[in-house]
Amino acid sequence: MNAVDQFNEDSNDPEIILIAIKRESYYLVEGEDFLNQLLLEDGTFPCPVQCLHFASKFAMRDYVGEDVSLAQYWGVNPSIVERLRRNQQLVDIETSSD
Repeated sequence: MNAVDQFNEDSNDPEIILIAIKRESYYLVEGEDFLNQLLLEDGTFPCPVQCLHFASKFAMRDYVGEDVSLAQYWGVNPSIVERLRRNQQLVDIETSSD
């Protein structure tokens, strides 16, 4: 089971999922096939992109499990995430570490 499967709680599973740590670091955890298009200003990719926000790496691990390492995912420049947000192609999801 992929750790990202835990994020897909509704029937409309997003094709692209990002993880954000402290709204500073972003990682592509689902949708690697769309990476090049996602990075382009005029790229074509499935929308919306889902972005799960965590207060820390520890909070992320509490949510998805200890075996998940961010080193296995592509880093995404914060300015690309801002462009997605500005273009209303991003859905921000706040998570809880409680």
